[in-house]
Amino acid sequence: MTGTTYWFRANVDLGPKSNLVSVTLADKYHPGRIAVNDGMIVFLNGVAQPIMPSVSAVLPSNPEYGEGITRDDTETGWSFDGLSLSPDALQDGTNEIAVMFEERFGDGGLGHLELTVATQS
Repeated sequence: MTGTTYWFRANVDLGPKSNLVSVTLADKYHPGRIAVNDGMIVFLNGVAQPIMPSVSAVLPSNPEYGEGITRDDTETGWSFDGLSLSPDALQDGTNEIAVMFEERFGDGGLGHLELTVATQS
């Protein structure tokens, strides 16, 4: 199957790890969701996070990859729950957050990802 893979990367200073309450990746216009068609993988400091749902992988041979993805009215046509980033994968100060996005069928896309950081006061 022919497809295109896109990479996005940002370095984000999260301050002291001990001050983090939560770090969440979600869509700016669909709070609490990630709008995507076909799929994506998030890397924190070079380490791939758990596999996320993928529209193109919703096949009888790979049903586990489709769990949690919902057909909806987002601009991509599909979405899944926002990703809570594991504190274990983060470090004090600057962290690299990279996203690998796949487009296999030429119709779909990726929503507007936004990182939300909550810290202790």
